[in-house]
Amino acid sequence: MAITDILIPTNPPRTPAPQLDLVLGAFGQQLRTVLFFNAGTYPSQPSDKRDVPQTSRDNVELYAGKPVVAKIQLEYEPYDVEQFNEVSGKYEKAKVNRAMITLDTVLVDVSLTKNIVTTALSGRNGRVKEYIADDDYKVSLRGALVNAAGTAYPTAQVKQLMKILKAPVTLTVTSDYLAQYGIYSLVVTDYNLPQREGYTNTQLFDINCLSDNPVELVKLN
Repeated sequence: MAITDILIPTNPPRTPAPQLDLVLGAFGQQLRTVLFFNAGTYPSQPSDKRDVPQTSRDNVELYAGKPVVAKIQLEYEPYDVEQFNEVSGKYEKAKVNRAMITLDTVLVDVSLTKNIVTTALSGRNGRVKEYIADDDYKVSLRGALVNAAGTAYPTAQVKQLMKILKAPVTLTVTSDYLAQYGIYSLVVTDYNLPQREGYTNTQLFDINCLSDNPVELVKLN
């Protein structure tokens, strides 16, 4: 089932949910523009991930450069690591099990640059520009892990998030909003876990990623 994104319009005025209010206040964001995002109009994991519906591509520029409030699911598949076995005194392969986390009320920013080669020519003002290809999407995820049951620190949630962020593999992302850009995989480049005074049951997160298109290797006979 797809993870449904949400967008809170400011007109007509609406009181944000406590977690959204916390996130907006912590990162100094205000949703000034009314954007209506129709979630669920395309598959979150199409058979061909490059085949993004035309209606979705047409809407990309409407949201680009504007923070959108969304629900994001991050996960990775099992992978192998080398670990030192103190009994045998050797490095041995160990399997890391699949892990997943769902992040509610995340401020998502998406940006894209193009790869352009510029060449200076003698006797000509300016440079000759040659378009090569689109670069990877830059994706920013900002939000908060909250222990809604009390004032205790959300230890279990933070440990799960850190486990996923530290995984040396590409992450699978499920989000109707990111799907309109054809983004189904992310590589974490850096992250920050800032604190906010007075919120003992909260851990903020600021994660920066690049979109990834996994390359499938074909074995030749």
